[in-house]
Amino acid sequence: MIDNISPEQYRAELSYMNHEIAQLREEAQRRDTLNKYNPFDNPTEYLDYSGDYSKILPQVTEQGCKIPISPNGKEKKAIRKYYNIAGLCVILSSIASTLIMLIFIAISNGILKFSNPDADYSIISAYESSTSISMALNLITFLICNCGFAFLGLSIAKIKPSELIKTHDFTAVNAVQYCFIGLFLQSVAGYISLGISDIVEQYGYTVYSVDDAFESNFLTGKLVTIVYACIVAPITEELFYRGMLLKLFSKANQRFGIIITAIFFGLGHGNIAQFALGFIAGIFLAHITQKHNSIIPSILCHMTINTFSTIVTEFSTDGYSTANMIINFLYIIITLAGLVMFIEFRLKNKLPATTPQQSRRGFAVAVTSIPTVIAAAGFMGMMIFNIVMVS
Repeated sequence: MIDNISPEQYRAELSYMNHEIAQLREEAQRRDTLNKYNPFDNPTEYLDYSGDYSKILPQVTEQGCKIPISPNGKEKKAIRKYYNIAGLCVILSSIASTLIMLIFIAISNGILKFSNPDADYSIISAYESSTSISMALNLITFLICNCGFAFLGLSIAKIKPSELIKTHDFTAVNAVQYCFIGLFLQSVAGYISLGISDIVEQYGYTVYSVDDAFESNFLTGKLVTIVYACIVAPITEELFYRGMLLKLFSKANQRFGIIITAIFFGLGHGNIAQFALGFIAGIFLAHITQKHNSIIPSILCHMTINTFSTIVTEFSTDGYSTANMIINFLYIIITLAGLVMFIEFRLKNKLPATTPQQSRRGFAVAVTSIPTVIAAAGFMGMMIFNIVMVS
């Protein structure tokens, strides 16, 4: 049979075989080269979220590269760089917000004192708290700090802000589901906060801080409060925590990123009561951010939580009014629906797992990041200070 093959046919067969061999070699090389977007070969992580790991470990693109259990000095330093940026932005944002608020208050006090020379500062302070002034100053301060330091952190880490909103596989059904789940988690956190409050108060302390709320008897004050709580806070906090912080802390371990940003988000509220909601909701908000590679789902969910909380708080002052009873009834229905949706969500969507290599690149590296440790210690110290001072 071979003798009957023409030279042309032989060359064609040889060319085809060489092509097949080349394809097999390319496939073998691909299998022997790590995916720079998933170098730890972790099927539970969201492929597009953490970014290109070759920016941390350039060797991942080389054939035959293997990720060691523990990072070497250069890799550890590269990971720590992102953690340092995140921790530094937390510290600077906290310091800046305090200083800016003090400056604004001083300016406001000066203007009011100039307009009313006979008024003492206690009356001026009471006036600021009862009107829209205090909340407006708070709104402007956190708008500047959350947005400013979020963009600063992204800029230093060379991450484009547009990467935070490239929403993947997010539908209107998802939006409704996440909002209901958020309200359910808010309810759970509320009961946890009550339990913690009962325990802490037995020892003569309180879980709330002096600045937990701004009370205003004026329409403008209520409107500013609504704008801040329902629009500005959700957008700016998600940009800072689920945008910049989560992106930086998830570079080598997405599960670690979820947990540590939830801790910072809880601690950032300054009291144990809100820490419970911040931590519990923070885990869910970070999860859906990674899942959809966008902060848009978390913003919508955060807005819903704050808006419903504002409505409930407003009508709770009416005692047993019809409106209050309707709100409470709706809250029960929504919470139960949220529970069902949460169970369905968790059955289909687990938190990213951690490989042995990633476990050495999350908390183990974070504790060597001085800015991250200082930021966490500072937030915890402030919470303890609030508990002791208020009590």
